Amino acid sequence: MKKTTATQSISDEEQSRNRVVDGYILGVRGEEYLWMVKECYHPPKYYIALPRYGPRGEKFKIIRGSWEIAESHGYIIYDYCLGRLVPAVPRIVVEKILSPYEWKPYIGDQIDNTAVKLRETIAHYANIPVEEIGITGSLLARKYIPGLVPEDIDIVVSGIEESIKVYKALQKMRSEGVTKPIPYNIRPPDSEVLDRKSRIRLMRKRVLEGIFEGYHYSIRLIPCKHATNCTSKIRVLSQWSGVIEIVEQLSPYISPYTYSIKVIATAEHNPKPQLLVSTRLRFSEIPVGTRLYIEGDLEYNESLGVLQLCPDHPESKVKLL
Repeated sequence: MKKTTATQSISDEEQSRNRVVDGYILGVRGEEYLWMVKECYHPPKYYIALPRYGPRGEKFKIIRGSWEIAESHGYIIYDYCLGRLVPAVPRIVVEKILSPYEWKPYIGDQIDNTAVKLRETIAHYANIPVEEIGITGSLLARKYIPGLVPEDIDIVVSGIEESIKVYKALQKMRSEGVTKPIPYNIRPPDSEVLDRKSRIRLMRKRVLEGIFEGYHYSIRLIPCKHATNCTSKIRVLSQWSGVIEIVEQLSPYISPYTYSIKVIATAEHNPKPQLLVSTRLRFSEIPVGTRLYIEGDLEYNESLGVLQLCPDHPESKVKLL
């Protein structure tokens, strides 16, 4: 039998921690909150994450409230890659890592059974192993928070090839009526940044969100299987407001959602950004020709050499025109 050394154990643990990307959930030493990891890039020795679930089963869907909790815990840092303050948990204080790819259903629970069926259906249509489809959100978190009551199904898929296959599968599933669009009378969990009417109109156009056997599902497709280093340095320049039109979908369903845009109206002194970029699902799958009023951050993407708009900050405002 091969002997495992202490060095090998440390290396295995480090590799495991480097797999922590969007959809993973963290438990922090000495705290009762569970933190949701965001995106692929993390600063050295940190995970970018927001508190999502409280000890009594409360859910924090409003980013502004989550930021306040992170700030009160001292988990806000300035990141030189993203050029802004970010909520970041030091890796050294993380004692639990919940992987969406290791989720196990509760036997006999209706929403768990539906999540299993949805995952298997997607895997069948996409022709990928079911293990490539992770279950996150409340279904993953409630193992550690007994009072948490799941109401919808949150799915994450990592890797560009897998994401492309899953998106094509979702399109086919929608065309065949396996899933249904969000109904007009649904009440979104929050209207932060995007007003309720605009959000519903955009939700109904997406296959990344919808209804499967009576349950609301949402699916995040991310390009990475492992945490990444800084690959695109950003500088936040100023606040920007105006009307833009979506000209081309550059990455409409794999986060970060990116679009080529045309500025329709803005203040005379304002520069004209070329891209709209967001990591929030509500800004995925925006159709070409869509016009939006936006108050957001004007950024300079040093890697691409372009100006871009980002409406992800809690103080941003977006309205569908």
